[in-house]
Amino acid sequence: MLWPVSFGENWHSKVYAGHSHNLADMYCKGEGVPQDYDKARHWYEKAAERGYSDAPRILGDMYYEGLGVPQDYNMARQWYEKAAAQDDAAAQYRLGTMYHNGWGVPQKFRTARGWYEAAAGQNHADAQKTLGDMYRYGEGIKQNDKKACQWYKKAAAQGHEEAQKALNALKG
Repeated sequence: MLWPVSFGENWHSKVYAGHSHNLADMYCKGEGVPQDYDKARHWYEKAAERGYSDAPRILGDMYYEGLGVPQDYNMARQWYEKAAAQDDAAAQYRLGTMYHNGWGVPQKFRTARGWYEAAAGQNHADAQKTLGDMYRYGEGIKQNDKKACQWYKKAAAQGHEEAQKALNALKG
């Protein structure tokens, strides 16, 4: 039998990636199955291999936080870089945090700022607030209250309470 629509090449890999991700979520959260981070990691890796976009970031989170695996910032960075290459704003923010604080990488404010700017450009409120902090306190860049206010306003417009407090403090 011929199907009247085309699903495109490798449609089965995309379906399998989605199923792998769903299984991983179930094991990670303990929904319908006993919570098992090792099985979750296995299925997230399968989903990542097949191009499921959230999987690399979630694997990065597992290594970043030590969920079911030993905490390993190097592995977290590798997974976050894969996710960031797919424009995952949360992964870009995490990479910024790692470089900002020197967690598993050399502390590099310029690199951190680049990752924060990438995430902030996708309206990631925490990245916008952090950029505001960097400008406010001159972390790796020239201190600039005007630019700090600009970033705080963007984050506050999304309901970021800490950014609103920082903005109020700057306005005095």
